[in-house]
Amino acid sequence: MNTLTHQLISKTALVFATLFGAVSVQAEPIADFLFVGSFHMNNPGLDLVNVKADDVLSDKRQAEIRDISRALEKFHPTKIMVEIDVTKQSEVDKNYQQTCLENTISRRSESYQLGARTACALSLKNLYAVDTDDSTPVKDIDYQSAVKRYHQEDRFKKHIEFIESYAFKSDLLLKQGTVLDAIRHLNSEEYLSQDAIAYFHLTQLGTLEDPVGTNWVQYWFGRNLRIFNNIVSHTEKGDRVLVVYGAGHGNYLRQLAKESGLYRVQNTNDWLITE
Repeated sequence: MNTLTHQLISKTALVFATLFGAVSVQAEPIADFLFVGSFHMNNPGLDLVNVKADDVLSDKRQAEIRDISRALEKFHPTKIMVEIDVTKQSEVDKNYQQTCLENTISRRSESYQLGARTACALSLKNLYAVDTDDSTPVKDIDYQSAVKRYHQEDRFKKHIEFIESYAFKSDLLLKQGTVLDAIRHLNSEEYLSQDAIAYFHLTQLGTLEDPVGTNWVQYWFGRNLRIFNNIVSHTEKGDRVLVVYGAGHGNYLRQLAKESGLYRVQNTNDWLITE
């Protein structure tokens, strides 16, 4: 090893020591993490396959949602985080305070129906907006154009049918049963397993030379990583973090929470029990 190489290695080691020397390895979790995946109660229709919710402000649905909220209260969350863009935190603060003051939940989204409702009941100071989707993908992620470009319509049709086979089970449970029935399904091992397979199916769209489906899943994971970092930024030692989000985020956010070493990840359906 010549002198110049040795100097470069020494300088590199010094940089890493400076950057990371003060960072200790996370020995054990510092907080609890409960993710509740939900269908979108306000029907924004933004997903590839959407559960169609009826009016969650009806007396029947309000009673069912109150039961779920009371079940979540037993988790004793210290922070509740929801699928609203981080740039709207000031608006969330205003709406949350008004919601608690008026003791009525007039907004239809799960962020308010479950998140704000539970936070108000526990007199929590804040409701945290942790969503983000403003990153510009570095590669083409328009997999539906790739489907046409590479004549993969049959493959894509099977993909849609696979999603419908488990997503519409929630739709049926909602129509024939309760909000709790639908949400328990969206947090079940059955749903999570099928949802993970669906993302793999997406990676198969396009070609090895033009992996548009893989690009989209890469973007999706990156979005969830940014969301998770937003969650972490609000977490303190001893917190019990409740995250209310679209169910499609469930696999990745749970995975990140577990693999980070920061959280004790709870089994959602252990808490979704009403009397």
